[in-house]
Amino acid sequence: MRKAFEIWAATRRNRRRVRRLAETVVWCSERATLADPQHSVRTEVIRPDFDIAGPEAGFPSRDQDLQVRRARIVNEVARRRSRVLAARSPSAAPDPLQGGRLLLTSLDASDWSALPAEASQGFFDEHDCPGWDTWLDYFADGNGHFLLLSWVPPHLVDLAEAGIRICAMDNLTWVGCEILSA
Repeated sequence: MRKAFEIWAATRRNRRRVRRLAETVVWCSERATLADPQHSVRTEVIRPDFDIAGPEAGFPSRDQDLQVRRARIVNEVARRRSRVLAARSPSAAPDPLQGGRLLLTSLDASDWSALPAEASQGFFDEHDCPGWDTWLDYFADGNGHFLLLSWVPPHLVDLAEAGIRICAMDNLTWVGCEILSA
C-alpha cells in the first residue's frame, strides 16, 4: 500500500491535493476529540449520502462502478468541507500534517470484525473505515486495488494505532509525509 501512496503523491502534485489536506487538518483539528473519537470525526454537516463501505455499497467488490461511486462519495465530502471552510481560506502550513499522520485503508480487504472499531473507541467503524471528516482521497493503486487516504489528527493517532494493531487484515497502514514536501 505504501508504494501505491508514493505513486498517488507523485501523480497528484497539485494545488487541489494540498488545499484538501489543509482543509482536512483545519476541520479535524477543530472538531476531533479524544473524548468522543467516534462522533467527532463524523460531522453531520459533511456526512456522505451513502455508506462508503457498508452493505448498500455492494461491499466487498472490485466492481468499477462501486469504485467510481466511492471516489465520488469521498470527493463530495471534501467539497462539503471546503464549502463550509470557504470563508476561512485555509492555507498549507510549513508542516502539512500538523503532527497528524496519513493513513491508507483498503476497504475491500476488511473482514468486518469490528475489532479495530472497538480498539480505536470508534475512530474506525465496523468496516475498518475512519470517520469521513478525515478523508482526503480515494484512488486506484495500479494493481486493481482501491485505497482511501485519510489524515489522522495527532491526538487520535494512538487510538488509530490501537485499531491498526488489532486488525487481522493488512488493510490499514500508515504512510509517511516526506513525499508531500518533495
